[in-house]
Amino acid sequence: MRCLLRALFVGAIALLAAGCRPASDDPASAIQRIVLISIDTLRADALGCYGNPHGTSPYIDELAAQGTRFANCIAPAPMTLPSHASMLTGLHPLQHGLLINMQGKLPASVVTLAERLKALGWRTGAVVSSAVLHRRFDLDQGFDEYRDDFYPAVAGFDEPSVQRTNARATTSVAVDWLNRGSADQKEFLFVHYIDAHSPYDPPPDLARRFDGDLYLGEIAFVDRQVARLVDHVVRRFSPAGTLWIVTSDHGEALGEHGEATHGTFLYDEVVRVPLIFAGPGVPRGLVVTEPVGLVDLVPTLLALIGAEPDASLAGRAVPAGDDQRTLISTSYIGQLGFGWSPLWSLGGNDERFILSPDPEYYRIDVDPDEADNLFGQEPGRAGALEAALRERAAEYLEASHDSERIALGEVSRLQLAALGYAEPSSSITPAALDDFSGKNPREMQAVIARMSEYSNAIARGDLETASHAIEEALRINPENQVLAESRGRLLIERGRADEFLAGGARLQPEIWESRAYVLLRAHALRNLERPSEAADLLQRNLVRDADDLETLTDFAAALLLAERNTEALAAYERLVTHDPRSTVARINLANLLTKAGHHDLAASHLETLLAFAAGDAKGHNNLGIVYAKLGRFDEAITHLERSLELLGPGADSSIPLQMIEALRNAPTIYLENEN
Repeated sequence: MRCLLRALFVGAIALLAAGCRPASDDPASAIQRIVLISIDTLRADALGCYGNPHGTSPYIDELAAQGTRFANCIAPAPMTLPSHASMLTGLHPLQHGLLINMQGKLPASVVTLAERLKALGWRTGAVVSSAVLHRRFDLDQGFDEYRDDFYPAVAGFDEPSVQRTNARATTSVAVDWLNRGSADQKEFLFVHYIDAHSPYDPPPDLARRFDGDLYLGEIAFVDRQVARLVDHVVRRFSPAGTLWIVTSDHGEALGEHGEATHGTFLYDEVVRVPLIFAGPGVPRGLVVTEPVGLVDLVPTLLALIGAEPDASLAGRAVPAGDDQRTLISTSYIGQLGFGWSPLWSLGGNDERFILSPDPEYYRIDVDPDEADNLFGQEPGRAGALEAALRERAAEYLEASHDSERIALGEVSRLQLAALGYAEPSSSITPAALDDFSGKNPREMQAVIARMSEYSNAIARGDLETASHAIEEALRINPENQVLAESRGRLLIERGRADEFLAGGARLQPEIWESRAYVLLRAHALRNLERPSEAADLLQRNLVRDADDLETLTDFAAALLLAERNTEALAAYERLVTHDPRSTVARINLANLLTKAGHHDLAASHLETLLAFAAGDAKGHNNLGIVYAKLGRFDEAITHLERSLELLGPGADSSIPLQMIEALRNAPTIYLENEN
């Protein structure tokens, strides 16, 4: 069966290759469709076309053979959100402002690739497989449809979570988007696969095939789904019209340089990613060795479609024939997550300089493993690279956009940890982004290792092991308040909220009364079913900062649990004003308005919600209920049915189905019963 699938795919690629020869002298006119595929956490050397000998990616390899492969593509950050923001804007993280996951929103002043194409009349769509790229971070700017709603949510319809789905479901949603398009309209589709991100869980046959290497098994699974997507596009549309790009946001360390996964360090295994172009205007069988970056995607695509270039971008149209080019990567989880130093690197073909409290310089041409730090032996060359790095980073910072910080709920915090990431901490005194006076993350490798154990344990639901890992991390770095907060949060999650609250007597008053600990104490009180006390406590933070979005989010939730509905209504109205795209705030506000009999206002909020989150099942369900109360029965049925479609066959559909039947058969009686 696998051989048959491979033969079918090769046939489809042959059609695509034939289509790579435009009929006119203008390749831009031949591009009718752009499909940008990002395979999260894919290090370049995991693909066969980049030298992997294990047969992980026969379909992607075939695509590369029919197009151009960039052998040395550099990611700007070792994290999903900042790197994808660069991929979709052409700006470096120091410019667009998203430095770590779930830190903030992409500024509205930043122009995305989707916005540029939409302005040119293109239909634009995105399918993302993890809520690390959820629309609340505003990466959906310019997309007609941004699908981040087809994977499970936490606790039914709770806050947007750091959940994920698998490549098969992602491909199905992408195919559905393509099927609803028109062959006459130009289209841009961004498809994001999360499968190669830890924790790894490939299908059983692929887990066995690679001798237990689950990471490679995940890549092989995604490769199959890329083949499915390519085959669908080639057979549905003219093979001559589609431009394909396959890349990744960052790689994976897999234990190299003491890092289990990614997120902190800036060595080759994490910052070098694949980049493949295939389709109209792209040379076949070309391998480009000059250094390029993910920041080059936007300017390169603009050039390929014949659009106006933008000199303000960090990237350039490639290939440009510049073998001496260098690119910047930055890591801020040390500074923003733990209060340590950031890391910057400058890399190209043969060298890498890493700026930290203890700088590093490597000659990759003779030391590909980056094992021999030559900083002390070649101070002249290292100094020149440091000067170049600082100068370019200063230019990026000078042109930076302000990013609005976003509030994280407790569910998102724990699930962020389950993906191996530390959260941005409110306990850390803000430092300049070019301040390297903190601890070197390399010195904190033991803490990072313990945090990796913590994350893996959280992913398994093993809170006891997670607790041991946090305690060990604190033993190594006892003054780290971020770790102490994580320990407290874990106590609460383990059902020991009373113990956490009692521990306040051992803390200095300024710590116990700090913003971070007020949030934790309120969370503990909510877990102890004392939400009214939690709300009163959270008011202390709001007195200090009335616009504190995270506190306001928790405050509104506590009031709702305490059934202080009038106050909760006011809090959610404030929250929607501060964060208009918050699905949770809109839904809870609409529910409160419905209870108060303000059905028109409730409908208005739910309609607004569905305007930016068309695939929100809870939104459709609740709007159906409100429309029924308003006597708009046909519309009510439409939204209730759409909610069931989005929930899928595994959901409990008995109540919505009963309601639909009642609205069809006796709507007036239904309305009388409801009233």
